Amino acid sequence: MRVRLRALADEKDTRELMELFPGARLDIEQTYAGRDRSVRGRHKLVDVYQKIEIQYGLGDHKMRRYGELLRAMFSDQVSWIQDRNRTRVITEQNGRDSLALAVAATKLAQASSSISG
Repeated sequence: MRVRLRALADEKDTRELMELFPGARLDIEQTYAGRDRSVRGRHKLVDVYQKIEIQYGLGDHKMRRYGELLRAMFSDQVSWIQDRNRTRVITEQNGRDSLALAVAATKLAQASSSISG
């Protein structure tokens, strides 16, 4: 859900990274000019323009996202109650399947922690 990336990049690389993470926060920590732009990395000469840090998904805290999903589920259910011809996203069956998966994942995590603990 979160990405924190630090890199030396030229203008093109910075644009491409920002396209991969729309809405991300870009901090330019340092810029390079003249001879300082030419650096060696992995046995080749590389042109760098800036030292950047990209942070993406910082606002998507787990509990906030859980609340959004819960509100969407309630909205879906209320809409279905008001119009029974509407197709629900969450049904009894997929709700039960999700719960079974969560129970199985919890048991697996507990078994794993007791083995490593």
